[in-house]
Amino acid sequence: MPEEKDDRNGRATTTMRERNSFVSGLRWLAAVPGGLVAAILAMFPAHWLLMLLYYLKSLPSDDAFMTKDGRPVPFFGIPFETMERCVMATLIPIVFIFVGTWIAPARKWTTAVVFGVLWILLMTVVITWAVSTDRFVWEFTFTTFLVLGLNVAGVIYALRTAFSEHGPSASEATSAG
Repeated sequence: MPEEKDDRNGRATTTMRERNSFVSGLRWLAAVPGGLVAAILAMFPAHWLLMLLYYLKSLPSDDAFMTKDGRPVPFFGIPFETMERCVMATLIPIVFIFVGTWIAPARKWTTAVVFGVLWILLMTVVITWAVSTDRFVWEFTFTTFLVLGLNVAGVIYALRTAFSEHGPSASEATSAG
């Protein structure tokens, strides 16, 4: 049995180490589900904000784009559904990677890279499944490619931000290589 030494406050250090490793393990287990839940929850305020902007820009004004019958079209003429898909395609991977990295107890940069690769793999599986099962009509239009590109752009932005915050510093990179 390992000998327990008391620290300044009279607590056993091995018990604290065991508790810290248990909490650390729980945080690793919670990183992926926490990132997914946060990404899903982030969709609600984004949708509400887009709906508010849609409503405010749907009011007739001098700078509104108009249809042939004189109705204003918000978002510079981009349909609401397309605008919402583009915003969600960028927002969801960013939130997933940021929150998953924040929950993870250590190795933040490596965790961000793993989450980015995990997201790209998840998108590949979903698209492959949607195309192969014929359950969804999957049209390869400009909007589809735009959404896929924005998804990748969201991953790249999240990884770049994680690298600037948690990546190896220049002194560590030069000393290692």
